[in-house]
Amino acid sequence: MKIKKLYDIIIKVLKNEVFQVFSIILFINLFSISYNPNFDMRWGGDAGNYWEIANDFSSDFAMSRPPLFSFIIYIGLKLSIFDWKYFILLFYSLLHSVMALMFWRLFQKEKIAKIIAVPSIIIILVSPRILYYKHDLSPEFLLSFLIFTLFYSIHKTVVSKSLDGDSVDHLIIWGILCGLCTLAKPIWLVFIFFLVVYKLLIIKRERYVKRIKSLFYLMCFYLLVIAPWQLHLVKNFNQYTISNISTFALNYITLRAGFFEDTEGTLLYDHIKKNEETFLIANDLSWEKFDSYLALKGELKSSSEAAILLRNEKDFFLKGISKNVFEYCSIQFSRYYKFFNSSFLALMEYYPHQGITLKEKIWPDIFVKIYLKLYRILYKYIIPVSILFAFLHTLIKRDQISILLTIFIIYYSLMCVFLSVQDSVITRFRVGIDPIIFSYFIFCFKDYLTNEKLDKYRLIIYSRLKEV
Repeated sequence: MKIKKLYDIIIKVLKNEVFQVFSIILFINLFSISYNPNFDMRWGGDAGNYWEIANDFSSDFAMSRPPLFSFIIYIGLKLSIFDWKYFILLFYSLLHSVMALMFWRLFQKEKIAKIIAVPSIIIILVSPRILYYKHDLSPEFLLSFLIFTLFYSIHKTVVSKSLDGDSVDHLIIWGILCGLCTLAKPIWLVFIFFLVVYKLLIIKRERYVKRIKSLFYLMCFYLLVIAPWQLHLVKNFNQYTISNISTFALNYITLRAGFFEDTEGTLLYDHIKKNEETFLIANDLSWEKFDSYLALKGELKSSSEAAILLRNEKDFFLKGISKNVFEYCSIQFSRYYKFFNSSFLALMEYYPHQGITLKEKIWPDIFVKIYLKLYRILYKYIIPVSILFAFLHTLIKRDQISILLTIFIIYYSLMCVFLSVQDSVITRFRVGIDPIIFSYFIFCFKDYLTNEKLDKYRLIIYSRLKEV
């Protein structure tokens, strides 16, 4: 009798939602700790930029790097009793946990069966890319969290049908989140216009006049978030863009693509022409000559004048790309599949090598191999195929959530590819949208993943087996 009572208690606890969510959060955090037992943070190439801004928000790096991640470092420096990096790790662990909770709530709202939801959340949040950048001193994981939070907020509003032209609550949240995404990474700068189109054309429950009015509020709250930093840049650097990093990237793309000869008359062209060796390399460049491009890049980085021109001269890429628009688009579209097929696992084969500097390895070699093998299959085969099916489903069904997810993915992927000069940058940027990419198929085919549907499938399979 006592055993039965104990059994009933255990079953009741296991079925309790709070226990289930807590177990998922506990698991992903313990898994994360096992990945990085020494609580180290990888200090990548751009980490020093954010560190400099955190110590001086008027640093020259502020022209390229928006301030949100630096502000978090600043708080860590001021509040941390111990090493400030522990504050960043703790903060990222909190975001990691909140993301798990948001996934749980989303799957719950969509009535997705727990047998699908629970392993999906775990697979998404302990993926190599997520773990790697959770322990990286960069804003990539922060951006990933903010983008997913924005999707969560829009989904919640759309699914609950709480849109009201007279209410601005959801618009405040959307505007603020879009602003925070922009202050994390400038790649999100123009997404607000895609969100405006989505609300104007896709969400049709409001009267048209009210929708126009509500968009005004959306833009206002977005601008209120980014305006202080923009005013700071104008005041200190006379810079009227939120970041000059896109100029920097497009100028390098112009060089690597072999558009240099079409930039004659620009300041950067004249600077490169001064050195005969660099001039010859620049004239002979094409996209395939990556080693030559790296040699030229190294030469230009050693010149402070060239560095300034690369970050600030827009005429260079405007002339170069405008005269080679078709070739530029052709090059970038030929790389587009890499955004979705990027395995990322080269950095993770043995994580002490290029990843976090671990002094000891907790995971047995056999576990590492199995873990990486499974995610290699996911990254290279399952995810790209599932994206294709989900996209076709969106074209056919055209439901609001599927369209929203598609907008997120297409916008982000195109921005990453068209503004990246190296494939490794695409791999790094991908983490920003990784949780959405992983869950794209689930949200698109949610109607087939409910308990009712799974029970129906079981009955069909059972009846077929009986016939055999």
